[in-house]
Amino acid sequence: MRKLPTTYHKEQVYTSPDQIFETFRFLQHETKEHFMTLHLDGKSRTLCIDQASMGSLNQSIVSPRKTYKLALQFGGGNYNDP
Repeated sequence: MRKLPTTYHKEQVYTSPDQIFETFRFLQHETKEHFMTLHLDGKSRTLCIDQASMGSLNQSIVSPRKTYKLALQFGGGNYNDP
């Protein structure tokens, strides 16, 4: 699995889409599709960032089971719908 960029800080608070864009900027020159998950707590603090799948040039196959398992594993059991 790829190392996260140095701009990643545990418990970083996200208040705008631009911050998320900057967090994942390191993917812009990748030649394969990556399915990344960003797990946040109820106060929009980072719990973890995980690569759920790395695919081919134009697709990435991801199992919903794996995605939900990762979310529950990192404390994403509290669903907050704005």
